[in-house]
Amino acid sequence: MHELQVHQIELEMQNDELHRTQALLETARARYFDLYDLAPVGYCTVDESGLVVEANLAAAALLGMARSALIGQRISRFIGRDHQDTYYRLRSQLLDTRAPQNCELEIAPHDGAACWVQMTTSAAKDESGAPHQHLVLADISESKVMAAAMQASEAHYRALVDGSPDATSERKRQDAVK
Repeated sequence: MHELQVHQIELEMQNDELHRTQALLETARARYFDLYDLAPVGYCTVDESGLVVEANLAAAALLGMARSALIGQRISRFIGRDHQDTYYRLRSQLLDTRAPQNCELEIAPHDGAACWVQMTTSAAKDESGAPHQHLVLADISESKVMAAAMQASEAHYRALVDGSPDATSERKRQDAVK
C-alpha cells in the first residue's frame, strides 16, 4: 500500500511538471504567432531549389496567395521579369559569402498587382543541414512612388527656373562677365 501511495505522489508530481511545460509551450507558441505571423513584413524560408517552405501571413499577402497555396511555389515565380537577374545575383552572392544580402526589386504577385519590395536574405540550414535562405520582404512601393514624384517635381521646377526670364538674363550677364 505504501509503495502505491509513493508511486501516486510521483505520478502527480510528473503530471504537475507536464502541465507547467505545456503552459510554457503555449506561451512560446503565442509569442511565435505574434512575432512571425503578425509581423508587418513578409518572412519566407526558401529551400535550395528555390521553393517556398514556410511563409508568414504578410508574405502571403504581398505575394497575393493563400499561405497554404504559397508553400511549394518557386519564389522566382513572383519576381518581375526585369528583376530576375538581380535576384539570381543576390542568391549567388549569398551562397558565395554566406553574408546577408539586400536588394530592391519589383514583384508580380499572383493577383497581378505589382509592387516594390526591399528583400533581405540570409543563409540558413534546415533540421537535416540542407541549405535554405530566409527572406524578409518589406513593401517599399509607397516610397518608390514618392521618390518618382519628387524627381518629376524637381525636373519641372528646374525647367521653370531655367526657362524664366530672370534666369536667362542672369546667364547672359554671367557669360558677358567671362
